[in-house]
Amino acid sequence: MVQLLGQSEFDHLGTIIRLSNKIVISNGQDFSELTFDFSNMKKHSTPVFGFCGRMDVYYKGLDLLIEGFVSYCKKGGEGELWLIGDGPDRPQLEALCKHFEIMNRVVFMGARYGQDKINRIANMDVFCHPSRSEGSPTAVLEAGALGKALIVSTATNVGADVEMYNAGFHIRQSTSKSIEKALFDFLRVYREGKFVELGKNAQEMVKTQYSWCAVTKKLLEIYEIETSVVQE
Repeated sequence: MVQLLGQSEFDHLGTIIRLSNKIVISNGQDFSELTFDFSNMKKHSTPVFGFCGRMDVYYKGLDLLIEGFVSYCKKGGEGELWLIGDGPDRPQLEALCKHFEIMNRVVFMGARYGQDKINRIANMDVFCHPSRSEGSPTAVLEAGALGKALIVSTATNVGADVEMYNAGFHIRQSTSKSIEKALFDFLRVYREGKFVELGKNAQEMVKTQYSWCAVTKKLLEIYEIETSVVQE
């Protein structure tokens, strides 16, 4: 049995080797790790879009996120973009923001860990993850477990569940235009006060599909079946 973290890995393996015994079982999320404190964070009257992860332009789709956010701002979109993380591509992303003159709307927070990281994600209004390639993105599960609405690409392998649970917006094609649309879609529900409901749905999605209890149950069911087949 070959266990894969996401559908994209499952599909890619199929282009390399033909296997009948492969299955997708993602990473899980421990809810007990996610206590947070709002007291030290600045409150905002406009939406806070956020990302947390490695500053990798291509794989994380951060060039598309910034370009989409630029278009969103130019067309009257409100809010800020918080980027948590570090990496060799950070100077390139900062240069992109300076080029488009949106440094006053984008906050590069650098690498954050532990409670500090969780606090900052908890103070976002929507978590954005427009990856071009991904396995099972831990930060997306953390954000969902914290009750944050989600904007995710198909490559995150979470998009179908986000749609099913009405937990945010699924970007089927990772382009700056589709990201711009998703940002405006979120602004609409933010103004209507419905974004909290999306966050609650995201929390339920993670609890039902991605808690370690749910993941362990799937693993036990699969390997019990495999064991019985071998014994027979």
